[in-house]
Amino acid sequence: MAVEIKRSVFKWLVTNEYLLPSNGKDKGAFIELDRRISNQCQGASFLADLLKSRGYHVGDVENLHEDSPAARLYNWNKVCPALKQLGVPLDNDSKSLIIAGDEEVLAELLENTVNALDALHKRGNRTAQRTSEGRQRTSEGRRSRARGDRSDRSEPLSRSPPRTDRSSRAGSREPLDRAERSKSVRNSSDRRRTASPARAPVQDFQLDADEISHARSCQEYLALSLKQSFGVSLQQAMALVTTDTEQLATAVTRGLKEAGLGQYSSGRRTSEMTHGHAFGNVVRWLQHIFATVQVLLRLLTHSPPSLTPVLRALQHGFRSADYDVALWTSRIVARVGYDLSSWSGPGPSGELWRGCWEWFAIPAPLGSGFEALACCHQTHVEVKTSVVSVLAHMIPGNVRNLFARVIPDSFSSAPAALNFLAEYLGPLAANLALRAEMLEDNTVSMLLQRVTADAHDLAPEPTHVAALGLAAEIWKAFPAELDSFGHGLGGGILTLLTRAAVLPRRALAVAGVSGLLLVLEAAVAARQPHAPALFKAIVSLLVEHYTNTWLRTLLLKNTSRLLLAHPRIPVGAVVDATMRQVVVHGVSNRDFDFFMVLSQHPRLDAPAGESMLVAMAHLCGAKHGARPVFTRVAGRVFVSLVGRFHAREAAIESVLALARSTLRLITHRAKTSPGSKSPSSPSSPGKNMDPEDIRAVLSLEVLEKVAHLRLQNINSSLATVVAAALKEVTDETPDGGGGPGLLTLTHRLGLLLSLLQRHRRHSHDE
Repeated sequence: MAVEIKRSVFKWLVTNEYLLPSNGKDKGAFIELDRRISNQCQGASFLADLLKSRGYHVGDVENLHEDSPAARLYNWNKVCPALKQLGVPLDNDSKSLIIAGDEEVLAELLENTVNALDALHKRGNRTAQRTSEGRQRTSEGRRSRARGDRSDRSEPLSRSPPRTDRSSRAGSREPLDRAERSKSVRNSSDRRRTASPARAPVQDFQLDADEISHARSCQEYLALSLKQSFGVSLQQAMALVTTDTEQLATAVTRGLKEAGLGQYSSGRRTSEMTHGHAFGNVVRWLQHIFATVQVLLRLLTHSPPSLTPVLRALQHGFRSADYDVALWTSRIVARVGYDLSSWSGPGPSGELWRGCWEWFAIPAPLGSGFEALACCHQTHVEVKTSVVSVLAHMIPGNVRNLFARVIPDSFSSAPAALNFLAEYLGPLAANLALRAEMLEDNTVSMLLQRVTADAHDLAPEPTHVAALGLAAEIWKAFPAELDSFGHGLGGGILTLLTRAAVLPRRALAVAGVSGLLLVLEAAVAARQPHAPALFKAIVSLLVEHYTNTWLRTLLLKNTSRLLLAHPRIPVGAVVDATMRQVVVHGVSNRDFDFFMVLSQHPRLDAPAGESMLVAMAHLCGAKHGARPVFTRVAGRVFVSLVGRFHAREAAIESVLALARSTLRLITHRAKTSPGSKSPSSPSSPGKNMDPEDIRAVLSLEVLEKVAHLRLQNINSSLATVVAAALKEVTDETPDGGGGPGLLTLTHRLGLLLSLLQRHRRHSHDE
């Protein structure tokens, strides 16, 4: 949940030091609060602190460690008296909407609270100013009378003009008639909504709860709520519920304009226009139902057969093109499912629960409830949390039936059903009651058998890929339980994923590697015992298929992300394996980001670091390969390793080995040069330099970076080697000839020696 508030409200909160500028993200006319502050706002703790700081008495409010509706309701009941004292009362309907997660109502309440506090503050300042001015005038008058400095005592005191009678003063203003007042209020409301059509003020929900509470049947309940929300007559609303159900379905799914109903362009809308249709009245209808759902449940207990028609009328919201309609439909259905599941048992309550499941699972001419929910999942990806809530409250006692029959029968293709299972298995398994049911009725074993059947080599590629994704989610959700099923680690899932990762078809290889990395990341985060085996499998894949460039890039990129997120992972094995492959098969530019992550990892030990130093020195060497750019990118890793392991003998030897190989090339160039002079500038490599000279210059740059580390033990040895090489080059070319390449190398060599000597003097002075 992320609450968006007006920029002026956020500025007031920042100015008064209730928020930091970093707590908000710019969204144009609004500011989106971060998740922590948004959760505090929904749990009422932010408003409680705000009111307490202004002197209002608020009861003890709990910091919500368990974000449940009951906990939020407790906090809001503590805050409501202070809000009423401030002049911003919160009615029960608005409180229910806020607890259910309506960000718009919460943002409007926060705005009203800030405006009221700001008005009180300004009023107090004006009162204090008038009091100060009155006291000043009184003291000045007393001093004047004490001095007796009135110019003409015989002149009568000037009197203030007579006060105008209140009635005459009131009559001097031309009163607005009702139409003008309505137009003024409407224009003001339109201006307030111009920045965000989705913003709904708290006072906008004009619900006559008393009228709805006297409904005698579910049909009358729906008709009364439609009458209040759509602005239609009771007769027309009853027709929408009984005979014109298709018109109601059109209004919910495509908007009131398409349905031909009036007031589709009402100014009091709460949802933005989608594809040119207004859904504001539909959203308000669903919000009214949610606010009075207890009345609906009471009517259903007296008439259980009415449950299916009510749910059929509501399920159109799952297919709506508007996000808010789908969201509020999910909230209502989840609430009904929760209450009915808690009533399950013999009698009318148990009959209601059975009828609820039949509506949800059994196909019908208009589609089952689950089919409508699946349509919502495909149309509005962002309502996943609400879809999980609906499933969690609809399937208790029927989990295996849902996974084995309802989901496969509701999708037109096997990949779509498998992808739906993969996406929602984890969130549902997080529910302890549903998790226990999945294990008791062997739902996990059934899913594992299906994955094994669909993940064979002859299966169509989309089905195979979807089965691999579901296999990874099963292992991630039930890591400990799968080991008891046999067939190897993870119930045989490790074998499925590793076998797919080496297949020639790229989609299957990506699915296998992604599944392994997904399970590994979850295992490392939870410190599960099979995490080392998974990491070993990743390293084995990296070694065996190192020559496969795209697979190596995929493995290295995701392994880098994993190592950055989890610094506890030991990296010695992966360092040894990759460095051996580097020496044998070479590298590419994309590999060096992974090497840099390894060089900075906290679990990199000295032996692994020394092997990396040797390999990076080899890559930086002047005679390595055909691409001089490797010297520069490998130099970054080399310098990082030298700075970390500079006390080790291997670090000193690696630096000296790199220096000797570079200086050997420079002296060889000096001995074999024709001695000709060049007019080009020695400050930068000329275009006539050969690749070997370029590599030597880049190697000298790496040595300069090592010198800047100011490591005395390394700089002393390096200075001796560089001074000897520079003397030899100068003796061989006393006239400064040798071409542009040798001139540049000699100049850079002199700069390196000067840098080393300067650092040596500074270290002695210190």
